[in-house]
Amino acid sequence: DFCLSRGLGDVYKRQALNILESIRPQALIDKGDYIDAGSFDLELTRMSLAMQNKGYANFATNYLSIKGDSSLNNHSVDIFLELMPPLPDSTHQKYTIGDINIYTDFHKDQDTSKLNIGQFRNRYYHSQNENFLVKPSSIDNAIFLEPGSIYNRESRSKTRRKLSELGSYRFVTLNAKLDEVHDSIINYDIMLTPFQKKWVADFGWDFFISSTSQSSNGSNQVFGFSLNNQLKNRNFLGGAEQFTLSTEVGMEIQIDSISSNSIIRSRSIGINAAIEIPKQKSLLGLSSTMKLFGKQISQSFKENTTTTIQAGYNYNDLIDNYSRSSLNASLSYNFKPNKKSRFVIRQMGLEYNDYELTKIFFDRIKDNTLLLRSFDDNLLTGLFFRDLTYIYTKPVNSEGNSFTFISNFELSGGETFLANKLYNLVSGNSSDWRLTNDIEFAKYARLELDPRFYEYFSDRHSFAARLYAGIIVPYGGSTAAPFFKQFSVGGPNSLRGWDQKELGPGGYSEKLLVPDINQNFYQTGDIKLEANVEYRFDLFYIFEMGLFIDAGNVWTLKENADRPDANITSDFTKQIAISAGYGFRFDFTYFNIRFDFGYKLRDPYVLDDNDSYWYNWEEIKNQKFGNFQVAVNYPF
Repeated sequence: DFCLSRGLGDVYKRQALNILESIRPQALIDKGDYIDAGSFDLELTRMSLAMQNKGYANFATNYLSIKGDSSLNNHSVDIFLELMPPLPDSTHQKYTIGDINIYTDFHKDQDTSKLNIGQFRNRYYHSQNENFLVKPSSIDNAIFLEPGSIYNRESRSKTRRKLSELGSYRFVTLNAKLDEVHDSIINYDIMLTPFQKKWVADFGWDFFISSTSQSSNGSNQVFGFSLNNQLKNRNFLGGAEQFTLSTEVGMEIQIDSISSNSIIRSRSIGINAAIEIPKQKSLLGLSSTMKLFGKQISQSFKENTTTTIQAGYNYNDLIDNYSRSSLNASLSYNFKPNKKSRFVIRQMGLEYNDYELTKIFFDRIKDNTLLLRSFDDNLLTGLFFRDLTYIYTKPVNSEGNSFTFISNFELSGGETFLANKLYNLVSGNSSDWRLTNDIEFAKYARLELDPRFYEYFSDRHSFAARLYAGIIVPYGGSTAAPFFKQFSVGGPNSLRGWDQKELGPGGYSEKLLVPDINQNFYQTGDIKLEANVEYRFDLFYIFEMGLFIDAGNVWTLKENADRPDANITSDFTKQIAISAGYGFRFDFTYFNIRFDFGYKLRDPYVLDDNDSYWYNWEEIKNQKFGNFQVAVNYPF
């Protein structure tokens, strides 16, 4: 319950009680709880913030006192929170916001008396140049302090955060000062110090190494690397828009351990351009849709969303197999309602994919109709919805635990499918629309779920676990999902005992390990289940070690006579592949280089001769150093 000290005015008493009563339903302590000092401290902080958000800027937790009375109770205490004045015979001051002055290109030696001044929505903007570095309208969207409104600490914190997120300013400073005439008014000077350089460049690289056994006599080493460059403009159109131009080139080289012959296994190139607008631009009516979720969510979406327009071209060539050229464009929204959650909504997305199959590869798969159909040229469409990604991150708590959940739902061809159905219904036809005779509209729904758990025992020891589930379902006349959208396992970030796309689907085993060193794997499926656990610990200096177990596989949704046992059934658990191993890591603070050695322990099919899915000790020893993988950063 609440009690009030003497010396508090009647008006203030009513206002304070109304504020504290309004937040009572969210109290952190309740009747029947154990007495806990930590909970009381958190409750006092919560109440203090509530008072500050209602205009009492100088209110602090020391103006609240906890009192207890157990005289009338048996093993319980009546709790009272006493509200006290700041000084004897005085009361707490309630403040309103006065003038707001924004210095848009501030530096420490600036003469503020010689600046150009402009007014926008009752706020004053100052610039040392005739034209503003960043448009006042763009800055104004990030300011939540309103002249004439009651002081609100949350609005002040949100203003600082949103201005810092604009990307055009190196420093953001909010100076509060009392008005010289009215001591209940707070004026604000907002100092924005821009970056000296508008354009910045960033260069990076990535690489991996895999060792794949090709026969009992030797193995192949696959070296993969990529180089990337990013050129960024921090204020592209004068509204704090960030323009990014990214390029990337990559290559895989395969070396035979016996002959030492090397050959290029794959190559890729990509160029992508994106403009990030620091506010929500309702280009296709998404803001109206958000109103269906309520006023609070709609307002949060408006305040905490950035808009990205992107376009790009990518080319991938798997030598002697197939190549893919891809053109794409999209409109997406990045919504951060709080520190833990983030939504990426790609409302519009178009992607055209053109495949070229080599004669060698075509001859290899031409009898597999479903696999061949997955390489059809296609157009992925989403005119009102393309995909939704949700990321939740729970920071490390006092017990050393943290949790991350990543999910994605993707839909292609939804609008085309509905329009096609409506046309057929009206016209009486039964046609299946295609862009051209050779290019189909890809129609599929794809879902990924990826929870991750971390336990930090100390600064030197940790445990990480990941579960992954994915499914892709073609619909509306599409018999197979696009190949590059299907799931695969293996490689440095998956089942490390196998190479990328080497394993599966299901219990199907196509021995592609022919005496041809230019060999790429292409095993994919419509369903993926995977689990990974890893124990990580420091050795000395920057050297770390990890012990891991990986399990999983991919399956097809439909039976396929060309690939027996590839589809998922009630006995899918028998087709779970398992690998384990160890790795050495070099931690360079911002990234680490990982050397992992994976051993096959269990195949998804019965091994030869011994009628068992499991490898025996002799077969494990024959793998020598296992499947060697080198990569940058942890796999999860």
